[in-house]
Amino acid sequence: MGAGSSASTTLKKYKVAAEDEKEVLQAINDLRRQSALQTIKYYLKSSSWTDAFADFVNENCKCFRLFDPKTVYSIFEVHKMMEVHKEFQKMVDNTITAKLLEVMPEMDLKDFALILTDEHLEVEKKKEVRCDVSSNLEVRGELLKYDEFLDFGHFMLAQYKRLHQVTIQVFHDGENCWFGNAPSLDPSTLINEAIREIEHVAGLQGPLPWHWRLYLPNNEPSRVQQHPAHKTVETLGNTGVEYIRVPCTKQGDVDTKLKDGLARFMRENRATTGRHFVVIVAGDSDFSLNLQELRFEGFRTMLFHGPPLKPGMAANADHVSNVWFKLVKQAGGGLVSVSEQIKCFNCGGNHKAAQCPNGGIECFNCGGKHKAAQCPKPKQNKTKICSNFSKNGSCHFGNNCWFSHQK
Repeated sequence: MGAGSSASTTLKKYKVAAEDEKEVLQAINDLRRQSALQTIKYYLKSSSWTDAFADFVNENCKCFRLFDPKTVYSIFEVHKMMEVHKEFQKMVDNTITAKLLEVMPEMDLKDFALILTDEHLEVEKKKEVRCDVSSNLEVRGELLKYDEFLDFGHFMLAQYKRLHQVTIQVFHDGENCWFGNAPSLDPSTLINEAIREIEHVAGLQGPLPWHWRLYLPNNEPSRVQQHPAHKTVETLGNTGVEYIRVPCTKQGDVDTKLKDGLARFMRENRATTGRHFVVIVAGDSDFSLNLQELRFEGFRTMLFHGPPLKPGMAANADHVSNVWFKLVKQAGGGLVSVSEQIKCFNCGGNHKAAQCPNGGIECFNCGGKHKAAQCPKPKQNKTKICSNFSKNGSCHFGNNCWFSHQK
């Protein structure tokens, strides 16, 4: 009896000891997992993490240049993009595994994966002393950030645009290659067709982003035929064209301002010459040196003009197009004389209302179809006071004035 009781007591002690050991091991495993979790959490925020994938992304993002979920791709293109995605997923797994083995060689990788599962998070939440699982969710979210193909595709497209996409940089001499003052011009059509022409001639695969700078003095379409109508300028601004107003005091100020803009652009973008395609819209030989400097710095260039062009000018640019004025005409633009701009408010003809053959001018003295100054009837409207006489005490019309001379 005594021996049996002693054996039972000893067995209970071993069970308690085993349970205590199990709890200690469990606690050690929990600490190890949390330590690994914090290590990976800060690693994912470091530059070392992004640097590990930099070369891979830079090399493969070109495959996603035209990525669009709404586009139907060829089987080859889809296969290539999906293979890149699988390779990226494998790289993520391998990089995390290597980091865990580096900082915690004794860590069981399956244990680390377990703490990121929904089942583990639910168990942690149900404990009496609840654990903070925000770090678990943060690490899991970062590791699975591009696990879905669509998310990965959008990421790679953004990286392609950041690293490789070319931007068309347009510097436009608005005096030399004019829009014209015709109110019938459709500016949006003209700019869109001009960009397509640039992409076609230069062999650029669009659509590409662009920045169009229009250099022009104070716009006076009623005086200068080459200046665009005010409505055209407004529409150009809405289209995205930057109107750089040049305060002209002497001839050549527009050219000088444009050259300054080109020089500043070259200084600011020397490190990224491959990401810019520079277009000068002008036929002026004054820009020959600027084109040479751009090419020397490593920029690809294009001269966009309308005929005629001085001999030798085209040799300074990588690409040339001479259809500017053709595009202006196709978009409804052109030069309109001042007389053609005058519109009769009576019939819409190209003449003043006073010269309208359909009438429209009524004499306010008798109601006839002539000016009041030509009215054959005696002046009847003396009820209104002459403003000149009331202010100055005299009126150069004298007794022929249509209004009453009262102070």
